Amino acid sequence: MRGTGTRPLADGTQPNLGGDLLRLPLRCGIGLKASHMRQVLEERPDAGFFEVHAENFMVPGGPLHHWLDQVREHYALSLHGVALSIGADSKLDQDHLGRLAALIARYQPQSFSEHLAWSTHGGVYLSDLLPLPYNAQTLQRVCDHVDQVQARLGRRMLLENPATYVAFAASTMDESAFMRRVVERTGCGLLLDVNNVFVSCTNHGADARALLQALPLDAVGEIHLAGFARQQDAVGATLLIDNHGAPIAPVVWDLYQFALSLIGPTATLLERDNAVPPLAVLLAEARQADRLLQDAGAARGAAVCHTPWGCRRMTATARIGAEEPCDPGSPLDSQAGFVAALLGPDQACPSDLRSWNGSDPTPRFAVHRNNIVVSLVDALAEQFPVTLELVGPEFFRAMAQVFIQQQPPRTRIVAFLGVPFPDFIATFPPAASVPYLADLARLEMGRIETCHAADAQALTGETIGRAMADPQQLVNMRMALHPSVHLLSSPFAIFSLWAAHQGAHDIGTVDPLLPEQVLLFRDGLDVHALPISAGTRSFLARLQAGDTLAQAAEAAADTAAQDDFDLAGSMALLLRHPLVCQLEPLP
Repeated sequence: MRGTGTRPLADGTQPNLGGDLLRLPLRCGIGLKASHMRQVLEERPDAGFFEVHAENFMVPGGPLHHWLDQVREHYALSLHGVALSIGADSKLDQDHLGRLAALIARYQPQSFSEHLAWSTHGGVYLSDLLPLPYNAQTLQRVCDHVDQVQARLGRRMLLENPATYVAFAASTMDESAFMRRVVERTGCGLLLDVNNVFVSCTNHGADARALLQALPLDAVGEIHLAGFARQQDAVGATLLIDNHGAPIAPVVWDLYQFALSLIGPTATLLERDNAVPPLAVLLAEARQADRLLQDAGAARGAAVCHTPWGCRRMTATARIGAEEPCDPGSPLDSQAGFVAALLGPDQACPSDLRSWNGSDPTPRFAVHRNNIVVSLVDALAEQFPVTLELVGPEFFRAMAQVFIQQQPPRTRIVAFLGVPFPDFIATFPPAASVPYLADLARLEMGRIETCHAADAQALTGETIGRAMADPQQLVNMRMALHPSVHLLSSPFAIFSLWAAHQGAHDIGTVDPLLPEQVLLFRDGLDVHALPISAGTRSFLARLQAGDTLAQAAEAAADTAAQDDFDLAGSMALLLRHPLVCQLEPLP
């Protein structure tokens, strides 16, 4: 059996897993969405705290970090991971863990949590929280991964109980027993998702209050509340979907009150990730939770009740009962087969899945298939709105679905999900009738990459102008362009087509067969797109590659068609816009 599960940090010290690192206000917070950030900063609403998804902020720089830095000055933060893949049957991705550690170091959230689930296999990211069999093999894997995360972060994490739709023949214990073992072996805390308790129990014919009472409640550091959707399984029984797209159901409010009666007032988060309503609606729902938190405190005879963190830590000789052995080579725990069935619409449902009522588990398994396809297609539709408008929603979604099946994502950062999509469009035969579609998609993706590029202080035109006062020094100078600068060259009028869809002019006046070059850059928080000549694009590209000013100008003049390179005009562009962040005179 395992010991405490805490491994030394790089400097040889033990990580501090004390509950003091995870103390959120004993109120209800809400998930912070990009669409609400400006309003939050302008109005400073009375919210207990804000939660953000870690992967949304694993970008080098840009507006999201700018806004969150300001929010952090006024509110407590909870950081919630959705792609660490704690239950994966492979090693944790150390690059992803490093990005997570950097985020925590920057924002110092009061709480960090992840899911008892997996979402990666063989380098492929599946944007869903996939279920696990509860047995000794899975237990050891999950505990190993939790240990690694806590050791790397130097703090206790919270592990969220899942919402599940299918069960596994390979399971040898129930969910509550599995969660208890993980908590006691690793010393992690529990993120109690009350909605997930109700959803899972409904889907497996179990009693929600009984499951809740059997969980390690003395380890609860945060509670989640959310809404669900209703479907039916193969025999017409209710199948609830944890979709975070509806108000909290009355039955979940009741279960929440029951949970508070057992553990006392505990920091609570209201989750809404789909069909997100106005901020005022979310705040009103959060106030309802605040009232229940106050009532729970009063019922305990105290205005304030600290979050419980008394979970017992295991020693090297401690035991929590025996688990039945599970053959490590058993195909019942094969995530490879699960993934193949998920991504192959014609593949049968995995044979080891079970339904509590004996019904065909295929409709239940289809929930995961649908979650993956819909979430990824929706993300692409949001990233490529003009591309979608040009071909229509039906064609776009069908094309995006083929892309996902043929090239499932290999990044866990949703902002960059669409990076390979333009190249796919260029080779997708049904899109050949719109020859400029791939390049237009490259412009849209370029705007996203520009938006999230690393931050750097741009030099003012005055600073550059002073350097230009010495012509001898100027020609031998390197100009480092801002990280956000992105250059595009196309045989089609991609800028004019894109601008027409922004209402700049009538699309009927655009000749799509005229070549255009585009400069993308970030000025403050705003992304700008400018049409430039081929010569100017060549000049800027050479500067970006590290050429001196003289070398870049000479190369641009040599390659420019029809003498379209204007050095004076290109230099004026560098003076007018925040494109240069460093001047490096040669020795």
